[in-house]
Amino acid sequence: MTRKDFSEIELERKKQAKKMREWRAKNPRPYSKIELTLNGKKLSAQLSQLKQSSIDSLVELAKGINKWKKDSNSKNWVKVFRMPQTDSGNIKQTTYSKYLRDFLQGNKVPKTTKVLFNQLKIKKALNLRAKETSQIESYTAKLFASERPAEATEATRKN
Repeated sequence: MTRKDFSEIELERKKQAKKMREWRAKNPRPYSKIELTLNGKKLSAQLSQLKQSSIDSLVELAKGINKWKKDSNSKNWVKVFRMPQTDSGNIKQTTYSKYLRDFLQGNKVPKTTKVLFNQLKIKKALNLRAKETSQIESYTAKLFASERPAEATEATRKN
């Protein structure tokens, strides 16, 4: 193919994308009402897109928060929400525990998650008191790294 062929393909792709944006503006995705139970409360929200796995993750977040509340400190947070270590040696936490921390800290979270948390009034839905909320807000990656045992830090550096 010549250079001209690529530019024609690119122009056609842009034209199709523009048509799709115009069509989507006239035909927005329908909202779906989701219903779930967190801490014995029936809650609902209306979102344009939400996978069942996200709802399941939210329910797991609520269960984890209840476990964390029994000993509400940063070490227990890590213990409750840590996922198995990856092949690269990175230590990760569950997605929704990260989203909750970011949301409470005012950091950027995915749009759907932000809408969901706002509609569910997430602090109230998870029965978070002001002290617990401020504790979660204080949990930063820097804090977790400083609390990590020296051996784990060394193992991470080697990988």
